[in-house]
Amino acid sequence: MKKTLILPVALSLMFAIGTNTALSAPAQKTYEKPKAMIHQLTDEEKANFQTREEKRAEWEKLSPEEKNAKMKEMHEKRAADFEAKLGLSEEQKAKAREIREKGREEIKPVFEKMKAKNDEIAAVAKSRITAEAQQEKIEKLQKEMITLKEEADKLRKKNMAEFEKILTSKQKKTLEEMKAEGKKRHEERMKMQGDKGPRGEGPGPKGGMMPPPPPAQD
Repeated sequence: MKKTLILPVALSLMFAIGTNTALSAPAQKTYEKPKAMIHQLTDEEKANFQTREEKRAEWEKLSPEEKNAKMKEMHEKRAADFEAKLGLSEEQKAKAREIREKGREEIKPVFEKMKAKNDEIAAVAKSRITAEAQQEKIEKLQKEMITLKEEADKLRKKNMAEFEKILTSKQKKTLEEMKAEGKKRHEERMKMQGDKGPRGEGPGPKGGMMPPPPPAQD
C-alpha cells in the first residue's frame, strides 16, 4: 500500500481546522509502547515518552466538554506561537484566518465521511456475519477510507500553498525550518511508538489526531 508522507502535525493541518471548531479527524486506536523497546531509547527519549504517557492519562480523565475547552486553548496558544515565530503582520494574520476558514469548510465534509466510514467499520466488526464477509466488507471500507484520506491530503496541501503565497521570502524560509523541525519530532514519535504505532497521516489519516496548531492553522 502506498504511503503518503504528510507534513508534521504542527503544520499539515493548521489551515484546514479552525481554532473555534471541535471538528477533528476520526478517532483512531492508540498504541502503547512495547515495554521491551523502552531500553532502546536514550534517556531524553525515555523522559519524553514518560511525559507523553502522563499527559495522555490526564487527557483521558477529562470530560468531553473539558476536552473541547482544552483543545480550543491549545489551538489558540499554538496559533499565537506560530504567528510569533513567523512574524506575521496584522494583515497577514487576517488573510491567514480567511485561508484557514476556507480550508476548514472544504475539509469538514471529508472528515464527516471519514467518521462515517470508521463507524461502518466498527459496526461490521461487531456484526455476526461470517469472518469472510466481515473481511470483505472491511477491506472495501478501508479502500474508501484511503481515497478520503488522499482527498483530505490534497485539500491540506492546497490550503498550505495558498498560505505560503502571502509570506515573504524570509518567512517562507522560516516556515521550511519549522517543517524540518516538525518532521524530526514526528520521526522521533514514530521511533518511540515502534513499528506498530499509528502513522501520523493527516486528518484521519492513519494517525489519531492530536489537536492541530492552526495559524491565526493542525
